[in-house]
Amino acid sequence: MKINNPFKKLPPAKRGLIALAGIVALLLLASFVDSKHQKNRCNSIVINILDKEQFQFVKEAQVSKIVNRDIEDQLVGRKLSQIDLLDIQTRLMKNSYIKDAQVWIDMDGNMSVDVHQRRPIIRAIDPLNQSYYLDDAGKRIPLNDQFSSYVPIATPGPIDIRGFKDSLLRTYDSTLFVMAKALQKDSFMRALTGQIVVSQNFELTIVPRLGNFEIGLGDAADLEDKFLRIKSFYKTSLPAAGWNTYKKITVKYKNQIIANR
Repeated sequence: MKINNPFKKLPPAKRGLIALAGIVALLLLASFVDSKHQKNRCNSIVINILDKEQFQFVKEAQVSKIVNRDIEDQLVGRKLSQIDLLDIQTRLMKNSYIKDAQVWIDMDGNMSVDVHQRRPIIRAIDPLNQSYYLDDAGKRIPLNDQFSSYVPIATPGPIDIRGFKDSLLRTYDSTLFVMAKALQKDSFMRALTGQIVVSQNFELTIVPRLGNFEIGLGDAADLEDKFLRIKSFYKTSLPAAGWNTYKKITVKYKNQIIANR
């Protein structure tokens, strides 16, 4: 059955006026709702540290201090029109341990603060004796008195630090970042690695948890292939020769495993 639409029978000019009146009404309604919302006050602040089961770099009390400017500027009870959500989010993002923060207020005046912490993948000491973590974006995170993350540890070996400038520190960090990402993908090598030593020319040596020897990797290139050769050595050659037979294993060179007694 065909339904007649009386709106279509109106002249185009009247149809336009009616449509315009509808838009104006919607805008007025939205303005009224927003105005009413802005006159409301902040009733509560709910802080959600979404990965607190994995990391405890920041606690809810610390986030609350940042949100409320060290408790000197309480937001609960304040008019919503006086609260700058972008400023709160910006201040949260300045914290060394916070990767992402989202702040919003619902129509009832309840503020929600969702925080993601930065994710460490390796703990390191650089040639200038600075201690820190690298996160999963390759950025440094300061150590934390409240929490230690169980990640591989890297230390410098014999390195000439004369003229060791920022560019070399960046190369040092990028080398460790590549190594840490490779270990994340390989559960055997991650469990095997007790310590990583970075020597001159950014060559890597693993001090394993199993075996009284070192494993020389060379640079951070082709780590997947080097890991395969190490696993093969552990599964075949090492059990046959004995765990105390070798002093150093080298997989620096392509398609080779060099074992020195």
